[in-house]
Amino acid sequence: MFFLFNRKQKLILLSNFLDMKTQHIIAFFALLTFTVHLVVAKNYELHRDELLYIALGQHLDWGYASVPPFIGVLAKLASIFFTDVAFGVKFFSGLAGAILIIVVGKMTEDLGGKLWAVFLACSAVALSVAYNRTAWLFQPVVFDILFWTLAAFFFLRLIRNTSASEKQWLPLSIIFGIGFLNKYNIVFMAAACIGALLLSRQRRLIYNKNFFIGLFVGLVIIMPNLFWQGQHNFPVISHMAELRENQLIHVNIGDFLANQLLMNFHAAPIWITGLAVCFFAKKEKYLRPIGWLFIITIGLFIIGSGK
Repeated sequence: MFFLFNRKQKLILLSNFLDMKTQHIIAFFALLTFTVHLVVAKNYELHRDELLYIALGQHLDWGYASVPPFIGVLAKLASIFFTDVAFGVKFFSGLAGAILIIVVGKMTEDLGGKLWAVFLACSAVALSVAYNRTAWLFQPVVFDILFWTLAAFFFLRLIRNTSASEKQWLPLSIIFGIGFLNKYNIVFMAAACIGALLLSRQRRLIYNKNFFIGLFVGLVIIMPNLFWQGQHNFPVISHMAELRENQLIHVNIGDFLANQLLMNFHAAPIWITGLAVCFFAKKEKYLRPIGWLFIITIGLFIIGSGK
């Protein structure tokens, strides 16, 4: 549509865009995404999994046979604050999709990105079919993506070698703890964070009191679920065995790696370039752990036949 304007109109639009601040770009894409999700929230019938999670909200516990308790708590909140529970759960999933854009935008700012960089990063998420589809469904997946992105946000702040770097262990551990209560696979990222630091010069960040304080806080957060698992003979183990037998057995390495490109193909040049910068840009050596974080996580999912 931009090409339909004459030269003067194009210059005015471009000038107005350049006068914007990064916060305006972030807010625009977040609000746009959230609004779209609310508008179409009732256009589709609930997925059968969504019905399960709404039912879990009526039977709150520290765990369930197939999922941790976080999704049940959100379903309960939806039933409390919304007369229409179906709309309420969609509200929370859409909100998670909007917050995801905010986190990506702020992460881009932390990396030194200016207006165009923030615009590119936020639009890559907002225009992602994969992320939008995920945010339309009230399932642990959309919150899992958000928690992983939040963890990456604080991990990036951890490795920036500032006076506040070591203090990032606490929020990072809290995110890992709450993320664990949403979906157990966040342990892959937690393990990858440690591995990435050990493979880099920032390994010193592990050997300080803030790391152990964060570790303690994270364990406190997940402990109720671990106790619940123990009281019920660890149903997560039998559930994972069932998944491996019925679903994960059909996952092969080639398809898994190809899907890393296909799921967000439009943004592939951005993140592939970013990955290359982490390993090969001399002026950005401090980002090396981010590169290792990606490689190790992918490796762990391959070993675990993840999808």
